[in-house]
Amino acid sequence: MVGTSSGIVFARITDPTKPEFLGLVPTTNLDTIRNFWWDIKTYENYAYWTTEVNDAGVGIFDLSQLDDIKDPVEPGTQEAVLEATARWRPNREEGYVRAHNIAINEDSGRAYLIGVTQAGLTDDAIMILDLTKNPTDPDVIGIIDTFSDGGVGGVVDAHDAQVVTYDGPDSDYVGRGRNGSREILFNYNGNARNVQIWDVTNAAAPEHISNVSYPSATFTHQGWLTEDRRFILVGDEADEEVGLQQPNNPDLPDSARTNIVDVSDLNNPFHVGEFDSPAESIDHNLFVKGDKVYQANYIAGVRVLQIKDEPGGSISLEEIAHMDTEPRIPNRITWNVNRFIGPWGVYPFFDNGTIIASDGLNGLVIMELTPP
Repeated sequence: MVGTSSGIVFARITDPTKPEFLGLVPTTNLDTIRNFWWDIKTYENYAYWTTEVNDAGVGIFDLSQLDDIKDPVEPGTQEAVLEATARWRPNREEGYVRAHNIAINEDSGRAYLIGVTQAGLTDDAIMILDLTKNPTDPDVIGIIDTFSDGGVGGVVDAHDAQVVTYDGPDSDYVGRGRNGSREILFNYNGNARNVQIWDVTNAAAPEHISNVSYPSATFTHQGWLTEDRRFILVGDEADEEVGLQQPNNPDLPDSARTNIVDVSDLNNPFHVGEFDSPAESIDHNLFVKGDKVYQANYIAGVRVLQIKDEPGGSISLEEIAHMDTEPRIPNRITWNVNRFIGPWGVYPFFDNGTIIASDGLNGLVIMELTPP
């Protein structure tokens, strides 16, 4: 599933060397630059996507329909056009507009709309949906708004999030929650320049746990937990640019930086270090699989980092592989739109080792990592 400037594309990559185009659900408005931003997640048989296209709501697609498409179709033909199963817009009369991202906890069947803008109600907030009762018409069961926590957590400027059913290592947040377990949300908090940690077990009354920042904080874009959940790896989408403008500022990098934050105690997270890429580029999205980090770093392509244990219980990162999916653009930040060309997203979670990346100019790029 790939977000494009025309809509959501579905492709079959059972044979990763011969991808097959199956169809496209068109955008609701082709005439807006907001078609650049899409995010897609799944729950059971359904795909859910958000877009910044005004009033598009949340698109929903029953994936079982793809089983009936036996052969690839030709883009641009009538049979290539698919219809969304549903489009969800809460409180239509109150002006639901858009959301930047979506996160889904498949354990609980909850969707989290990230960066929700709803006229008169909220801006860049987090809205929680229950998908379990009616997956095509979910209920709103909670919201984390700009000051919904009474100021304890500070400004909410939600840009991305990861939500997990928590099983440690912080024993204070293991068990005693919904269905015997807690649900914890890590909010990558955009212009607020920090990561917020929330207990969202009770969606109707989310509890703020803590905030954590890092020395180069400029725009806290996205991050991911290590598999033991002791650390989060945080990408900042603007610190490299500001670092190049302020070369004498020791806190700012001049290449893509990955920050390492210890969250083994959710109440007291702290920054422990960073890794600076050898390529001068902006980092966008990263994900952890096993002991490796897979990063989409715009003009520098897909970068793979090895997570290494260090004495004293900390970790460090080392780059072990990369693929420049846009070799026509030098790995050098320029002050024009070229700095945002290249892969915006990477997905390493297929069981067979296939890795996919979505590249702004080159489309879906399919690759594999051959360890040295």
